[in-house]
Amino acid sequence: MESRPESPPQGKREHRKQQDSPAIAKLRALLGKELRVTIGDGRIFLGNFACTDKELNIVMTQVYEFPVGFQDDHLVENGRFVGMLMFPWRHITAIEVHIQSLGEDAESDEYS
Repeated sequence: MESRPESPPQGKREHRKQQDSPAIAKLRALLGKELRVTIGDGRIFLGNFACTDKELNIVMTQVYEFPVGFQDDHLVENGRFVGMLMFPWRHITAIEVHIQSLGEDAESDEYS
C-alpha cells in the first residue's frame, strides 16, 4: 500500500514569504473599497470590491445597479440592489474608486 503525504492541519495554511508585486499591493489596497464599474451597455454598478481572479473578472458585494443615463442626484431613486456580482473583464469599460473610501479627501464624494 502506498503512503500518502499528510495534509496540513485544517485552518492552517502555509503563507508565501514572498513580497507582493506593486500590482498585487495595489489590488490588496482596494479590497473592501467602494468602486463604480461601468459596463459596455452603459449600466453603472456601485459596490465594494471583494476579489478578482487570474482572468481579471471582478467580484463586488453590496452592489447597486443604475440604468443607462442615471443622474447623480437621483441615485437612490433609480438604483436597484442586486447583492453580489461577478463582472467578466471583457464587459467592463471603466472602473473607478470612491475617493472617500481611500481616505484621501473626507469632503469629496467623487470617483477617480
